[in-house]
Amino acid sequence: MGELVKPEEMTAIRILLVDDELDFLMSLKMELGKRYKVMTAEDGIEARLMLECRNDFDLIISSQSMPVMNGMELFEWVGKEHPQ
Repeated sequence: MGELVKPEEMTAIRILLVDDELDFLMSLKMELGKRYKVMTAEDGIEARLMLECRNDFDLIISSQSMPVMNGMELFEWVGKEHPQ
């Protein structure tokens, strides 16, 4: 079973949200930002550039269907370049 995160540790968790639907992206960022450190990318290419600069995210949440580098392509790239 996975380890439970204590409430005081929740704000230290870093999340990267990736979605080309900006209204959805911003509302999700606002909600998750109440408890976590959240950064956003509007497509897979932008997410990839962010990950090349900093790979300290604990979680990546991505849309599957985006016109520029979809979620599966991003997933495969992350698995290859940042398997940790």
